[in-house]
Amino acid sequence: MKTDEVFFVSGLLWLDEKEARLYDWQDDQSIPIADDEAYGKMRSHFSGDYLGDALLQTWVRDRDDWLEIYHVYWVAYRDKEQFQWSDEISVRPVPPQYDYIR
Repeated sequence: MKTDEVFFVSGLLWLDEKEARLYDWQDDQSIPIADDEAYGKMRSHFSGDYLGDALLQTWVRDRDDWLEIYHVYWVAYRDKEQFQWSDEISVRPVPPQYDYIR
């Protein structure tokens, strides 16, 4: 897959003190999240490690033999007890050309 576009992506988010990765729903394949600002904002919402459902609006970039998530605009988490999505956690403003909600 060759890409450098904005996507809505979802999967199982793994977040610990070293890294953030988004795993596929079906298997163990994952994509690293290479965005320090997004990592910091996500870590600030959890007291420890996190593994759970997540939805992001982000750029996905092709890096020769792997894909990489970078420049995250926002992320939402699914509450494990109520099975509802959280409010969006804003990382940076969405440019008008990618603001599909308007």
